[in-house]
Amino acid sequence: MFGAIVVKSGRIVSTGTNNPQKTHPRAGYPRRIHAEIQVLLGTDDLKGATMYLVRVTNGGKEALSKPCQNCLREIKKSGLKSVIFSMGKGEYGKIDLRDVAPN
Repeated sequence: MFGAIVVKSGRIVSTGTNNPQKTHPRAGYPRRIHAEIQVLLGTDDLKGATMYLVRVTNGGKEALSKPCQNCLREIKKSGLKSVIFSMGKGEYGKIDLRDVAPN
């Protein structure tokens, strides 16, 4: 299970999960829609917000949820401030989107 939320000013403004039934809207071919893209499509109020990502294995353990390069490119375009992602074993990473080169 892979989930994403966007938080702005202390409140959740959008949520998403990986969905094998939908087509990735920003890819030119059928693909699983990623939770990150689902969250971006869920609101237009993203400027300055933070995205949180988490992956949980079938065994219930937290795992790496760092966004793929395609999702990271779209996240950067959205105006989000940062992305916090699970790394497993209760550890989290952070991407400051001001440090990500535009594509």
